[in-house]
Amino acid sequence: MYEAPDASFHGFTYQNGTYAAMDYPGATDTNLNGINDRGDMIGSYSTDAEAHYHGFVFKDGAFTSFDVPFVTSLTNTFPQGINNHGEIVGDYYDSSGYHLGFSAEYQ
Repeated sequence: MYEAPDASFHGFTYQNGTYAAMDYPGATDTNLNGINDRGDMIGSYSTDAEAHYHGFVFKDGAFTSFDVPFVTSLTNTFPQGINNHGEIVGDYYDSSGYHLGFSAEYQ
């Protein structure tokens, strides 16, 4: 992740000596946090000025957004790692402001 001059955050990849931008479509901020041996990537993104973050998986050239179930869209979901079986771990803030962990399976 890097911070641009406008204070927005962007993800990037580095492969074969080349850097490439990696941003969730329409996001104002993107954080890449993990990659597995299959090349599946996880991270978080925000599309609003109040910086509410959602999780995403990037697999086979496509983004899939997700939030921790049973919390409102005004909370934050931060996936931190993905293993080769598609199991994701991370943390989130619930609507009461509690900081909690989660694990989920992605197929």
